[in-house]
Amino acid sequence: MRQPKVGVVGLGNMGRGIAVNLAKALRSIAVWDVAPAARARFADKKGVTIATPGEMARGCAVMFFVVPGSAEIAQCLNGRDGVLANARRGLAIYDLTSSDPEKTRKLASRAAAK
Repeated sequence: MRQPKVGVVGLGNMGRGIAVNLAKALRSIAVWDVAPAARARFADKKGVTIATPGEMARGCAVMFFVVPGSAEIAQCLNGRDGVLANARRGLAIYDLTSSDPEKTRKLASRAAAK
């Protein structure tokens, strides 16, 4: 059975480790970070595609957000090039941040409505 494509947004201390382990376990993953240096660490890794969150939303079955918090997730979700405008049907989004619970509920409600 083919593994679903997974995306990781945020390649800091936690996200980088998650992405490295997923890349070892799965055939293909997508990664993104606002910092070019963080993305560069994955440029030559086999099976890893560097893609914006909006691009991930079109192609991935699952996205993990490992960014500082709710504000950064909202930035990724919003806009014409954002996750919500480009999400494929059934996309699962996981928030692995230290986000604000109330803001997370609001973002989750918006995502579910999409």
